[in-house]
Amino acid sequence: MKQYINLVKDILKNGTVRDDRTGTGTKSVFGRQLRFNLEDGFPACTSKKLAWKAVVSELLWFLEGSSNEHRLAEILRSKPYDEIPLDKRRTIWTDNFNKQGKDLGYENGDLGPVYGHQWRHWNGIDQIQNVIDTIKNNPFSRRILVNAWNVSDLEKMALPPCHYGCQFYTSEMTYDELGVLVKRLENEAKYKKYKPEHESLGKKFINKILKDVVAPVAVDYAKNSLGNALKNAGNAKTSNSDSKSKKDNNSKSKKDNSSKKEKEYQLSICR
Repeated sequence: MKQYINLVKDILKNGTVRDDRTGTGTKSVFGRQLRFNLEDGFPACTSKKLAWKAVVSELLWFLEGSSNEHRLAEILRSKPYDEIPLDKRRTIWTDNFNKQGKDLGYENGDLGPVYGHQWRHWNGIDQIQNVIDTIKNNPFSRRILVNAWNVSDLEKMALPPCHYGCQFYTSEMTYDELGVLVKRLENEAKYKKYKPEHESLGKKFINKILKDVVAPVAVDYAKNSLGNALKNAGNAKTSNSDSKSKKDNNSKSKKDNSSKKEKEYQLSICR
């Protein structure tokens, strides 16, 4: 939250006034970034009202590949569009459909090839599935990206993408991180607002995560750790053996030298 407040202060102090497509007017700065550690919690804005349900609904709408504003209303209200009261059908995309969508000749809530279409149907390519497959099979790839800025489709969109892309970066989970993941999943399954069927689904989800994600990672991590431990132990044993061997050789050498000197001394006395 402090990062957001600091960004707002930066805009107010250093921003320049610009015209924009809405005619509202904008004061902006360029190229700023905010970084958040999600282990510390979700970076929700608390300085103003957050339309959390609308945010989640829109993301689910994107992920399923839809680009119809009526479908977004269904996800938001959890019921078929025809059963939603007229005063409850409005979404954050309604104005875009009524203006830009209709200007482009679209009907019945169609917005053209916006986010969801590009994420799941970019020229026949499912980018989200590609991300999932790549994370599973080549997790350290530097090419795990999703892009919504399809230049050939921009003029067909009721609204070109604001957040036009994202990239995924993976690293091996530590035991502490695995523990945090399991604990969070368990807490979600026990969350008081969950209905019994949701809790059952939550437990199934936890078991699936434990089986398909956590367990393989933990096993691999354990194998690697055990292998390294055995290797280090082997090196230590070899090193100790070598040290002992060298010590024995040095002792024998000293003994031989002492014996040789003694014989030379005896020989000199005899002479």
